[in-house]
Amino acid sequence: MERSPGVTPYPCILLAAGSGSRMGGSSKLLLPLGDETMLSKAAWAALEYCDPVIVVTGKDESLVQRGLERESLGQASPGQNLDGEDLWRNNPLRERRFVFVHNPFWAQGRLSSLRAGIKVLKNNPEGFFLAHADMPFVDPGVYRTLSETARARKAAGIAPALIFPSMGGKKGHPVFFPLAFAPAIMAASEPESLKEAVSSLEQISVEIPCEGIFEDIDSPEDYERLCHKYGLAGGGLRKEIEP
Repeated sequence: MERSPGVTPYPCILLAAGSGSRMGGSSKLLLPLGDETMLSKAAWAALEYCDPVIVVTGKDESLVQRGLERESLGQASPGQNLDGEDLWRNNPLRERRFVFVHNPFWAQGRLSSLRAGIKVLKNNPEGFFLAHADMPFVDPGVYRTLSETARARKAAGIAPALIFPSMGGKKGHPVFFPLAFAPAIMAASEPESLKEAVSSLEQISVEIPCEGIFEDIDSPEDYERLCHKYGLAGGGLRKEIEP
């Protein structure tokens, strides 16, 4: 994890509560991408430069949480050979760098889930990231670049803005949210979509060479296509994923 000394990382709110969360009879977020799952790949990319990663769950709350917990116990830093108590001692879940929040109103859409994540932000961070768990091909460097941009703007006294990654002028995700914009999100009316709720907020974009900022997995076709693109063994759509 390449963080500058003395720099406090921004938290990330990772939305894992979407109503379209089942695919082939399984929670799509637990479908395999090589040796990982869709969820763990997205979560660990965020964790490279974010702390904590707040995972907002919905319909598949228990499956999603247990799935990430199991995989986290098997994760070790490069060069480490951990097992048993040493593995748990070095587990990000033990350090609470992963925080799980259930949104009982997940069916109302992403705005509802973002609010659930904002409610548990602690220590008054200057800002936070909004990321999507079904976008597992975002390079960790995207978080680094957006973090550096946010800090540079603050140091220069520039007014807060949503900071999007982009390629060729097209905006993607994750998005950096200044904390100053949180009240606007919390005050948005229920019928509004997340896109509508942020439409009036100041926005900028930063060009980043990462196609993963556009690549969400919403269908079996998306899943198979992206597994093929990245040379990952997807294993096909499993009928059931054991809890």
